[in-house]
Amino acid sequence: MNLSNGAPLLCSSFPYAAHLRLHKMESKTDPPDDVQVTRPSVENKLDLVVAAIERSCVSMENRIISLAVDFNLPCHCHRKLADSVTGTECKVADLQPTLAATHKNLQELKAHVQSLEAQVDDIDCCSCRSNLHVVGLNEAAEGGDIVAYMEDSLRSFTSPEALSPLSIEMVH
Repeated sequence: MNLSNGAPLLCSSFPYAAHLRLHKMESKTDPPDDVQVTRPSVENKLDLVVAAIERSCVSMENRIISLAVDFNLPCHCHRKLADSVTGTECKVADLQPTLAATHKNLQELKAHVQSLEAQVDDIDCCSCRSNLHVVGLNEAAEGGDIVAYMEDSLRSFTSPEALSPLSIEMVH
C-alpha cells in the first residue's frame, strides 16, 4: 500500500504530531491485489486510530493529575498542621506573661488570706476576753465583770506595791 507515492502523512489533530509513512507490507493477511485501497478509507482509519490515542492520552493525563493531587494532599495537610502548631505556640507564648502575673497575684492573695485569718483569730480571741469563766466560782460572785474581779484577785496575790497595774489581755 503506497499512500501518495510514499510521502509522509502528517496528522495535525494529534497533539504530538508525527510523520507517518504507510508502506505496503507483504503478509498473508494483505488484501488481494484487485482490492482498491483508497486514500479516504486510509485517512478514515487513521483518524479513528488518532482519536483512540487522544482518548488514551487524556485518560493518562487525568490519572497523572489524580496521582499528583493524591500525592500533594498529605503535603498540604502537613503544611496546615505545621501552621496550626506554630499558631498554637505563638498563643502559648503570648499567654506566658499573663500566666506569670496570675501566679504572682495568686501568691499575693494567699498571703493576704493568711493575714486575714490571723486577724480573725486575734479578734476571736479578744472577743473571748469578756467571756472569762472561772470554774467553781458562782456567776454572781464576781459582781458582773469577771475580768475586773480576776485582775483584783491577782493583785491580792502579788505585791500591792507593783508599779504597773495588772491587766488580762488574752484568755484561752
